[in-house]
Amino acid sequence: MEINRQMFKTALAKPKELETGNWNGRLRLVSGFFAAMLALLFLLVLGSAPALHAQLTGTISGTVYDSSGSVIPNATVTLKNEATDDKRDSVTNSDGVFAFPSLLIGTYSVEIQAKGFKTLTQTGIPLSAAESRKLSGLNLTVGGTSETVTVQESSQIIATDNGSRAAVLEAEDIETLALGGRDLSELLKVLPGVTTAPSTGNGPPFNFQNFSAGAGSIVGNGLNANGAPNRGGTSITVDGVDINDPGCDCNSIASVDPDMTQEVSVQTSNFGADAEYGPVLINNLSKSGGAQYHGEGYFYARNNAIAANDWQSDNAGNPKGPASRN
Repeated sequence: MEINRQMFKTALAKPKELETGNWNGRLRLVSGFFAAMLALLFLLVLGSAPALHAQLTGTISGTVYDSSGSVIPNATVTLKNEATDDKRDSVTNSDGVFAFPSLLIGTYSVEIQAKGFKTLTQTGIPLSAAESRKLSGLNLTVGGTSETVTVQESSQIIATDNGSRAAVLEAEDIETLALGGRDLSELLKVLPGVTTAPSTGNGPPFNFQNFSAGAGSIVGNGLNANGAPNRGGTSITVDGVDINDPGCDCNSIASVDPDMTQEVSVQTSNFGADAEYGPVLINNLSKSGGAQYHGEGYFYARNNAIAANDWQSDNAGNPKGPASRN
């Protein structure tokens, strides 16, 4: 008993409570000690977790020059989200560089002002998830700040600041491309490197028309990307949250609504360490709304009177089956 008592004295440094023989006090001290250790462990794990925002947001940066090619420090740069009218301000550093990190996906405009130069405005700047877009053509000309030069940004076809390989389906693509069902993952079929996997059982080969939308995702059920394993090689996230069914590494535990999706980003190789999933990552990003009230109404009608037979069934000589999805 003396040995245990001395151990408590040394470890917890509460000699008065230990000398009185109050076992309830000792238990409270031990419980508090372990609770503190658990809290500290939780904070360490939380602090070491990957930064999910890096998969949901992007960065816009650039360097401001004058007409002779010299950098312009202390220029005021205003960034505006064209959909929400949200604005951010920054100032170029001594090298004429500015950067706006952690931006939501969307279309932006940049306004640059400097004393003795005309105001430069660049509009129509698209930004996708995990994209680092460096603006070009930021050359100010001599004049008054009341004069404005407006430049329309052109799409950046090839990223030059990193080696990641990704494909993006935007809201316009989601709205105009044909969907056999209400499964957004079906649109992956239009991307390079995405193929249908052969049947591994006794059932019929995979085809889009016979796929059940109840599974929630075609990935892991007959569709794979970039040669990744049919199951376990592709991760699906919604706004950074993994929705893969952990029981089979297929399907999904949540349905992705095409009408509520702003963008689908498919990263197939060489993406950064901030992406904790892979080797193929499909990230669905929800619409964020805008500054003006808007909405939409729609009605979907699918039946065998207006739908053709699918190629696989027609090639096998199977007749067009009944279908009614309204």
